Amino acid sequence: MTNQPNIECGISATTKILIRGVDETADLENPIYAINWFYCKRPWLYALYTKIAGKIARANGAQAIFKGQLTENGIGERDTLLIVRYPSGHHFKNLVENKVFQLSSLLRNKALQKFSFGFSKMHQLTEKPLDGKTNYLLQYFGSAPRSASFWESVTDLAVSHSVELFYGGTIQANLVVQKEEEQKVPCVMDSLVVLRGNQEALKTLTQSEEYQVLLSNMEVLFTGFLNRQL
Repeated sequence: MTNQPNIECGISATTKILIRGVDETADLENPIYAINWFYCKRPWLYALYTKIAGKIARANGAQAIFKGQLTENGIGERDTLLIVRYPSGHHFKNLVENKVFQLSSLLRNKALQKFSFGFSKMHQLTEKPLDGKTNYLLQYFGSAPRSASFWESVTDLAVSHSVELFYGGTIQANLVVQKEEEQKVPCVMDSLVVLRGNQEALKTLTQSEEYQVLLSNMEVLFTGFLNRQL
């Protein structure tokens, strides 16, 4: 059994939340990126939640670096990606132990469905402001890259197609709720890329033979275009 790092968050006398590394290499002491992937069934309620929780999250060092919604999606299917950076797992612990945040989370639970959440190790981030013109493409995988050079290869190949790797990461920690028994908050991916560029260039890149070879050892679970909102 591996010795995964854990950060324990006290919620109540009977409930704890653990930030649990997927293996012993997980780094919870430095910046981590929360990958939220969900369907919003009550947008007005989610807007109320973000108004309350956002202020508390920012006070604990959180910074939302990306939010996007699929350009095409089925009713009731996950369609929104939100990436939030925390200075460390301990900053997230301080957030979830805040009583006002805990109450606001009841609104989130009512507003969202098919909620997927995991903490990612960031391998590549090209921070660019929202311009309303650039297209974004999300791909996520059911496995992590086997080679340490994978991210550099994706970046170089993207550049050769006039595309940028906006974000690339691997899930390194999950949330586990401890009550009478443990229950892991679902996380449907092991790694992900968010590519940025012209829509035709993005299609050409992802359909290219070089890109397919690069992903030959990856289990592609999802590909979709996003309209960036943040």
